[in-house]
Amino acid sequence: MEGTLDRSTTPGTLRLEGGLEVESAAELQALLLEALASGEPIQIALEAITGADVTGLQLLTAAERAAQARGAAWIRSGVLPDSLRRAV
Repeated sequence: MEGTLDRSTTPGTLRLEGGLEVESAAELQALLLEALASGEPIQIALEAITGADVTGLQLLTAAERAAQARGAAWIRSGVLPDSLRRAV
């Protein structure tokens, strides 16, 4: 899994690529916490995800709920790839 956080845009954009699986859980969690840290709206781009397991899905769901609890917008952009739809 690779991810980049771009705060030069409004809202900031978190782009995730590759697999969101248990092997990359620590890296994914760190990126999600970084994206949430400012409390600003964040757009999450998931179209380059190639697969996911329950751990990846749990981390994405927890991040979205944390953003909502803080009153920050959590905006999913682009089309969800089939690999992510199958995992869900």
